[in-house]
Amino acid sequence: MDLIDRLLEHDHWATTQVLETCRGLTDAQLDQEFDIGHRTLRNTLEHMIFNIEAWGAMMAGQRPNMDRSDRSLNGLIARHERAHAAFAAVARQARDEGRLDDTYRDHFGLSTTLGGTILHVPY
Repeated sequence: MDLIDRLLEHDHWATTQVLETCRGLTDAQLDQEFDIGHRTLRNTLEHMIFNIEAWGAMMAGQRPNMDRSDRSLNGLIARHERAHAAFAAVARQARDEGRLDDTYRDHFGLSTTLGGTILHVPY
């Protein structure tokens, strides 16, 4: 297993652990406000998963799916599985094809490398 595989699998495992731990929380607990970051646990989880969805799509030359309507915990878990699989496939393809230094335009219009995104986004 190489470093990219280790990073991808660690991110998948760690995020899955957080999501599974949240199964014991009520909606009120998931939506309880706190004074840092994205203000609630649900918002934080949604943000983490959306980042994987969006950056994975951009690396693949696609527009990110902006449908964020299912914010239930089961919906977030399903999105996490889909997003991780898509992101990992693009990352591994770029690695296997020797394209980690290839660039693309992100949502800000800035040029960034595939490898830089793979190392930065999920972690």
